[in-house]
Amino acid sequence: SKAEGAVFAAAILPRLHACSPGASATVYENMKVGATSTSLSAVKSAFEKNLICMGMTGDDVGGVYDIDAGAFFLGAAPMNENKTSGGVNILGIVLGSVLGGVALIAMFGFVYMMKREKSGNPMFKNPDEVIA
Repeated sequence: SKAEGAVFAAAILPRLHACSPGASATVYENMKVGATSTSLSAVKSAFEKNLICMGMTGDDVGGVYDIDAGAFFLGAAPMNENKTSGGVNILGIVLGSVLGGVALIAMFGFVYMMKREKSGNPMFKNPDEVIA
């Protein structure tokens, strides 16, 4: 019902606003008492884009079930049933690990070169100089 939606929105809006003021405005405009219309897709999208920031996953969120039809309303199934839940981002983890490793190796190489420079034995010597 609209009243339940308005109460839920009032409870969650501060948390959502901390993640995205724009998303909280979208939810407020669609769920406030006296709203002339409600866009399920806009409200759902506003929440889904901020789940991680709010410390939640798609598995924590339910859906809107139509008891008469015996199914979820169109576009209102739980995220894990819609396959829209991101889950673990393997590509992000792999790329982050690889780039972090490359940065760490580069940092150690830089420190090693600086140490050799200070000891008087630079890694890169001028080829025109005569080495005694």
